[in-house]
Amino acid sequence: MTDSASAYYRNLTATQLRRLWLEPSDKVDKQAIENELLKRGLSDPTDRDLAAERRENFERVLLTIWVVLLIPWLPVACLSGMAFDAGNTAGVWLFVLSTWLYGPAVIVAIKLRTRFPRAVFLPILSIAGVLLSGLFD
Repeated sequence: MTDSASAYYRNLTATQLRRLWLEPSDKVDKQAIENELLKRGLSDPTDRDLAAERRENFERVLLTIWVVLLIPWLPVACLSGMAFDAGNTAGVWLFVLSTWLYGPAVIVAIKLRTRFPRAVFLPILSIAGVLLSGLFD
């Protein structure tokens, strides 16, 4: 392996190295890529690593969406109590409670994202409650 190829691999990120390693090409020095990843303290590149990385990126994007949705949530949560003007029904209670619990669900998802990565799906329950509240009227 030449020094220019070694310098090229040093300048790539771990994700780029893994993707390059997975390419079916004779031009790629797979041993040099594995050595570079091991120098960085990373394991050998596999499909499983890429799948885990994609899942982490998806969870990060989903959590970002939940946090951005907190902006319109605040005025809606403050005004959702007016739903009781239509009457005291199970649908109204479900709507109000689901609306009020969206913010705490996002906070819990943020707190638990490192220990329980699937916790980023928790705010979906609040959104589902708001959508289903119309069925109880």
